[in-house]
Amino acid sequence: MKTLRSFSLLAVAGIILSSCNNDEKNPNPVNEEELITRITLTFSEVGSPTSIEAIWGDPDGDGGNNPEVGDIHLKSNTQYSVNIALKDESKNPAVDITEEVEEEKDEHQFFFTDKTVSTPGYINYAQKKGATTPLNLEVTYQESDKDSNGIYTGLSTTFLTGAASSGKLVLTLKHQPDLKMNAPTPFGDPLLGESDIEIEFDVIIQ
Repeated sequence: MKTLRSFSLLAVAGIILSSCNNDEKNPNPVNEEELITRITLTFSEVGSPTSIEAIWGDPDGDGGNNPEVGDIHLKSNTQYSVNIALKDESKNPAVDITEEVEEEKDEHQFFFTDKTVSTPGYINYAQKKGATTPLNLEVTYQESDKDSNGIYTGLSTTFLTGAASSGKLVLTLKHQPDLKMNAPTPFGDPLLGESDIEIEFDVIIQ
């Protein structure tokens, strides 16, 4: 049996995980869907017990109320260890979708960008290379968070802030089956594949 899962953000509402299971004994594939109703970014200040969360939430799923997106408030000149968690809280008990992304690292990668600046329309904060951006922010993928081809996944990162600033940070989860391995560097390529998740956060560094 081979399982292929893909994630998609539908309009501005629910995020859906579509699972297609193919079995030689069952010529008719079975499609299952799991809602992602909550995405949590946890920012743990390095050298301090302090941590904060930024949450995207859509408890009633697609077609209901608009999702709620929390702002990200960070201290200036501070380093944070950042982890991403995805859940389907429409189930009881809630389903940890993060584990499914972990299982399919070779097909998925998170990117942290600003689409309001630069050409071809984004700044990858993990590859700023001296670029001037609205946010005084640098993102580093953690070495422990790589797939089998040595390309980062992005579930665990490090954020380093500079002077006070504000701007937009777009969190994108790309689905790149049979494509991610072709990225030119371990940082991956945000232009490959389809965007399964795309959320814009307001970031305030102060």
